[in-house]
Order: sequence, then structure tokens, then C-alpha cells
Amino acid sequence: MVRRMRLSALLVLAAACGNPDNLVLGGISATATIPVASIDNVRSAISGIVTLNDANGNRIGQKVAIILTNTSGLCTQLGSSPDYFQNPPQDYVALILLTPLDQVGFFYFGRDPVAALVIPAAKGVKPATRYPAVNFPNTYIADSDLSGTGGNARGSFDIAVVDSFSQVHEFYGRFKTGSCDALANVIIAMP
Repeated sequence: MVRRMRLSALLVLAAACGNPDNLVLGGISATATIPVASIDNVRSAISGIVTLNDANGNRIGQKVAIILTNTSGLCTQLGSSPDYFQNPPQDYVALILLTPLDQVGFFYFGRDPVAALVIPAAKGVKPATRYPAVNFPNTYIADSDLSGTGGNARGSFDIAVVDSFSQVHEFYGRFKTGSCDALANVIIAMP
């Protein structure tokens, strides 16, 4: 019990030191080839409309992508590397929340057409590892603000993702993004 209280206090202190608009709590341990999946400091928070492909490269539609990452200048990097999430040019961790086009609200996994990925990428390891969100009780993405191009999203999330050992991990937090037009050329491969 004391250990849990200490951990809670550390998380509150960590949240107080970062950007108050963007926060990601949760993580997945590293493996021999995959880095730790944790975003201790959100350096980029962007959103916009992206194209989704299935594992075979077939287009399956478009969604609004809300992306939080520990990488600075992500929108600029996506402009020159639209395959950034498949072929990582650097180490990074990204949380990608996918919501319906032109809709705001409270979206539940298992009920609404939403998805999410956590990508712990290592430079040169292709394709980048993707941990998908799963339908788990009370998991959601809530978005209360969105422009017509999917930019400037604001809201919160509580998701459950599955790692490569089929273990479920919770990620939760909040976001306030800037618009990123470069996302229009980015293709996100779904597992």
C-alpha cells in the first residue's frame, strides 16, 4: 500500500513538471529488440486526417489521428518522411489515437469505430513494432474539440493495449494538439 502511494505521488509530481495540456501515463517494458514504450515527456502533440492500410497494404479508410510522442518537431519530420511510422528514422515512442472523421464525443472501444496504437520504434528496425488497443471494459477516447481538417483536438483517453506477449497494459491521459497538414500524406498500417 505504501509503495502504491509513493508511485502515485511520483506520477503526480511528474505530471506537474511537464506540459499540463498533454499527459500520457502507462508503459510497457523493453525487450531485446523493442525499446521501453513510455512517453515521459510529450514533445509533440499533433492531429489531422490520415489514411489507414491493413497489414497487406490495402487501403481501409481514413480517420482523425491524434498523435502524442516523445519526439520534437514530429509534423516537420512527417512532411519529409511519410513512412515514419513504418520505417523509423530514429528511436521514438508514439501513441496514436484514431477517431471517426468530423465527429467529436465520447467513443468507447468495442462500441464505436475507434482504434489506437502504441509504437515503440528503434532506428532502423523495420517495420516498427505496433501494439494495438483492444476492446476492454470502460476504455475510451473523448474528443471535445476538432477542426474540419482533424486538427486542434482536445480531450482525454483511457486505452488498453496488448504487447507481443499478449499482456494487457493501460495507457491514459489527456491531449491538446496542434494541426498537422503533413498527416494527409501519412499512411498508418494497422496490425
